[in-house]
Amino acid sequence: MSVQTTTNMTTSGYTTTLRDNMRQIYTSKLKSYFSSTLNTVPDIVNILVSQAYFESRLNSNALGPVLSTSSSIAKDYINSPAIKNFLVTANPTQKANINVGLQALGMGQSLGLNSVRGASAKSGRCLIEIARPDLAGTLCVNPGDDLVATFLGDDNLEKALLLQMVVLESKYKAVVPVTGGYGSKGDIYNRVFPSQIAAAVAAYLGLGGSDQLGTSPEAYSSSIIGGSNYAIANGVSLQVARHNVQVANTTGPSTNGSGKDPITPAGC
Repeated sequence: MSVQTTTNMTTSGYTTTLRDNMRQIYTSKLKSYFSSTLNTVPDIVNILVSQAYFESRLNSNALGPVLSTSSSIAKDYINSPAIKNFLVTANPTQKANINVGLQALGMGQSLGLNSVRGASAKSGRCLIEIARPDLAGTLCVNPGDDLVATFLGDDNLEKALLLQMVVLESKYKAVVPVTGGYGSKGDIYNRVFPSQIAAAVAAYLGLGGSDQLGTSPEAYSSSIIGGSNYAIANGVSLQVARHNVQVANTTGPSTNGSGKDPITPAGC
């Protein structure tokens, strides 16, 4: 999921040194944890860099706005038994940490329901617990723990990038062949993409019509995979093909992937 990083966001953290460091981290983690999924995708490292740039401008301290408590994502998080029960006895600092789970964090702009244990009313487990329980010890925190201290900043870069990859892998696994290409399970718009990774990247933004800045999943995916955002993030010069989709906004939404429409806001 992703949430627009239009507030509390400093200038871009982009440098070639940072980009090259990220590439090394991605390459290592792909081999260690995603050998049969994302690591089989051609050009996946550059795609991941491109996505991180779209989401956060490669700012390791990127912090998105607070989700509206009326949104389905926020309700799923706040109404989970793990969060509700914890809030009964939580101190002010712990309550503030719970609220940070309603903001998109870090390079991949991930929300609390991805990494806070039990933080989903629907499933009783966060995304990591469901999708990659083998990484729960590394990426999951308990309700009330400090998400900022866990995922933001250069010292936590490896965790933030690994979290981004787990979320994307979960979308990748939910893609199925459809007539004319690939689509995501649960997409009410029945969108068709030319590759499994293109459909997965689109679902990382969300499966609604568009996010709160008007970026559609189609535009998000096409910009990240070989498009204008890809060129900027990876420092390459290429001729970007014209697409009959809305141009993606490179200041970056976070990602939702909830399958609801519209993506309000987007949020991973």
